[in-house]
Amino acid sequence: MVIIGPGFTKDYLMKYGREKEPQIFEKTIVYGTSNSGMNGIQEAIKVGLINQITKENRVVFEKGLIEKLVEEIKKDGLATYGENEVKHALISGAVDRLLICDTLIRQEKGEELLKLAKQNNSSFTIINTMHESGKKIEGLGCIAALLRFKI
Repeated sequence: MVIIGPGFTKDYLMKYGREKEPQIFEKTIVYGTSNSGMNGIQEAIKVGLINQITKENRVVFEKGLIEKLVEEIKKDGLATYGENEVKHALISGAVDRLLICDTLIRQEKGEELLKLAKQNNSSFTIINTMHESGKKIEGLGCIAALLRFKI
């Protein structure tokens, strides 16, 4: 939830909301604008507030996938990594979600792996290497997979 507007009313609303319904207001963002109404909304959009929020959500999504991957690797569970291992899993139809670095998809072998994923009804997520989660998957060879079943 995003609360925007001029003055202190938005801050009072946030304080009241956190007291009465903390779980609803836990991730709420407060942003001050010089206008109210649609003009205030347009102002918040122009300064990039929406882009910032969606970017943060994407980073959280990717981080969750990488954490799940690492957890599965630690317990020798439903995960694999490395180009040859992932390719074998894709051909076998075992891949539920392919995790691939943004740097690898620009290469021919990355395109080939994405095609295999599409052919086998595997979902895929392109992981941005500019943040911590991306660095982790880079260390695993820029490619990993969460599996449907163990191979």
